[in-house]
Amino acid sequence: MKKVYIIQHCQSEHHVNTLTGGWTDTPLTLLGKKQAHAVAKELRMMGVSNFKLISSDLKRAYMTAQEIAKEFSVEINTLEMLREINNGEAKNKTKEWAFNNKLSSSDRLEVDQKDWDGAETPRELHNRMSTFINQYIVNTQTDIVIVSHGVAIGYLISSWLGITPEQMRDTFIKGSAGGISIISVSPLGQNILTLFNNTSFLRGLQ
Repeated sequence: MKKVYIIQHCQSEHHVNTLTGGWTDTPLTLLGKKQAHAVAKELRMMGVSNFKLISSDLKRAYMTAQEIAKEFSVEINTLEMLREINNGEAKNKTKEWAFNNKLSSSDRLEVDQKDWDGAETPRELHNRMSTFINQYIVNTQTDIVIVSHGVAIGYLISSWLGITPEQMRDTFIKGSAGGISIISVSPLGQNILTLFNNTSFLRGLQ
């Protein structure tokens, strides 16, 4: 396989208002749109070309992907599989509501515990990302650019590196808005993370 570039969607309305993330479908902020434009330009500077663009279908990811599609004149392939962790009944609710109505009171990650009715467990998200890897990344012969969400990307990279759901009780890979990461396979057949959460090109944007 070649390189897989993983982009965390840029600043979204839920980052700056009272709403939860997850499947709450908020658009990018004005700053987020500027960040997305910068992401596309940075990919160009990195020499990215001849790739397949795959994005979560949620607005904040799709709007980020649109800037990449515009820069490179490529088609966006949208997948619900790349959505953020499903937050069930907390979708479209405030962060205060989500905190007050959380099902688990544990201060540690419980991999088989959902936080709200109708939500996804961490293990289910891990399985979803593993399925995505097997269906869209393994054995690919072309570069891929993926646009997804913070928690989902953490689980995608963890799954790629062989970190189990149980190990994620103590380990999480956390990026930030607009971050670029790269995964690939080494000459020895190892799944590797060669770049994580590069945001240096976003400095000074406001």
